[in-house]
Order: sequence, then C-alpha cells, then structure tokens
Amino acid sequence: SNASHELKTPLTIISGFLETISLKRFKNETQLFYFIDIIEKEVNRLKKLVYDLLSLATLENTYMQINRIEELSTKKIILNLQKIFSELILEKNLKVTWNYEDKEIFINFKKEWLEIIIQNIFENSIKYTPEYGAIDVKIYIENFKMIVVISDTGIGIAKENQNKIFERFYREDLSHSKAIEGTGLGLSIVKHMLDLVQGEIYLESEINIGSKFIVEIPISSIKNI
Repeated sequence: SNASHELKTPLTIISGFLETISLKRFKNETQLFYFIDIIEKEVNRLKKLVYDLLSLATLENTYMQINRIEELSTKKIILNLQKIFSELILEKNLKVTWNYEDKEIFINFKKEWLEIIIQNIFENSIKYTPEYGAIDVKIYIENFKMIVVISDTGIGIAKENQNKIFERFYREDLSHSKAIEGTGLGLSIVKHMLDLVQGEIYLESEINIGSKFIVEIPISSIKNI
C-alpha cells in the first residue's frame, strides 16, 4: 500500500505536467523549462524509489549467495564518500571533518553493502543539516568491529520518532523537512543489511541540535595489525 502511494504521487505529477505541455498551456519558454525541470526531478525520484525497492527485495537472496571473504580499505571508504558527495557538500557550504584509522580489513559479506550503509547515513546527514552546518565522520576498529560514527548539526529527530526512522517509507512529518527529497527507504535498507550481517546501529539525536549515528559491523580480521 505504501509503495503504491509513493509510486502514484510522482506519476500523477509527471502526467499532469506532460498534459500541460502537450496542450501548450504555458506562458513562455521559461515556464516550459520550469515544467520540464519538475518532470525530470520526479523521474529521478521514481528511479531512486524503484532502485531502493529492488534493493530491499533482493537483500536476503544476495546475502545467502555470499560465501567469500572480502578485503577493503577504511581509507578508500572515506575517499569514496568525499568523491561522491563533494558537490552536495559545496552546495550547502558544509564543514565536514574526516577522522579514520587507515586499516585494511576483511569482512564476510559484499563490501558494496558497507558502502551502501555508510553512504545512506552520510547522505541523510547532508540532507537534514542546514547550510553552513557541520558533519563529523569517524571510522575506527575496536574489538574486531568496525565502528562508524556520523554526527551532524542538523534538524534532529524527536525522541518519540527515533525508533520509527528505520521503518519503510517513514519520513519525519516536520514542516522544515517536508521539502527534503527522499524515498523513506534509505535507513530501512541500512537496518535490514545490518541485521543480516549481525551489525548494530544506534542513534542519539535532539531537535535543532543534531544527530549522531553509530554503526558497529563485525569484521573477520585486520591486515597488518
């Protein structure tokens, strides 16, 4: 039911603006390009939603097929984050602090999963942190766990809603967050992935102060420890 609603909304918007354009109900070229821009945003929203739904649908099968150890670098994880989100960080003039232990580690699940987990949380911090805010990223190894801590000076999450944010399609019903784009599936995917690999995620948050996500992921071994 939720998926149908989430798919129906952008489709209705796209259909409406396409009809407006086909009937030439626009005043000038500027308004035409404005309509096209809205259509493009809704198409991208649909693509992201379909991708997230497929990710949820295939998680268990993908995990069951994994029977190998994979090596990854904590430094590369950070460099990848910087590369992917550099434009968004600059757009919002955010101050991002990076702290990490430069380690080569081994995990017994796909390293792409780890990238998805960290990228989803980091992207949320960017979305919900106002312009000129700050984000702090820490990665370290402790007791054969990889600990990822992402803190921000964002809008925060009310205590009564903190357990709900990992539910599918849940988005905080706040006036200042309604305009923020998202499918409401990102943190649900994160939680589902962590459950499958025996990982944990914790949240500390206060309204108008910020949020801190702490992720603990078991590792098989550490290289050159």
